[in-house]
Amino acid sequence: MQSDERPALFFCINCEEAHCGICSRKHSLVKQTSDHKCFSMNMVTTNVLLTITCGYHKQMKFQYYCLCHNVLCCNKCITVSHRDQECSLVELDSNAVMERADVSERNINECLDYLIGMNMYLYHNIEEITNSLTLSELSIEKDEKAVKYNRESHSMQTE
Repeated sequence: MQSDERPALFFCINCEEAHCGICSRKHSLVKQTSDHKCFSMNMVTTNVLLTITCGYHKQMKFQYYCLCHNVLCCNKCITVSHRDQECSLVELDSNAVMERADVSERNINECLDYLIGMNMYLYHNIEEITNSLTLSELSIEKDEKAVKYNRESHSMQTE
């Protein structure tokens, strides 16, 4: 289901295959594969991938990702199907993924801090606006009473 033109965006744990966005959507619509667990390639950690065995070489675990074919590879796959000079292989290094996860966690924490700050800012602004509206409402009511009183006074004087 991989496409040579489109990058792999999702990984199906059940099929042990990477899919582009279109193939992943089709994969989830097919009755036989609709219950498969597919994850964004960004979310699939190396630790998970390193525990999955190769679909072709059952005893071998994935150790590489082929950028040219958008597939995970074991050592045997590399020697059989991915030995071309054109293949770009990336070693599944759990330390590198952990560093990326660390950066992502820091980014998430920074975003959360920003959102909490904005939430507090908005809460205080809403409180100030509510108080301002209440004062305006009281002022309008006072002005309405004054206008009504003046109208009644004026109408009494004309009678």
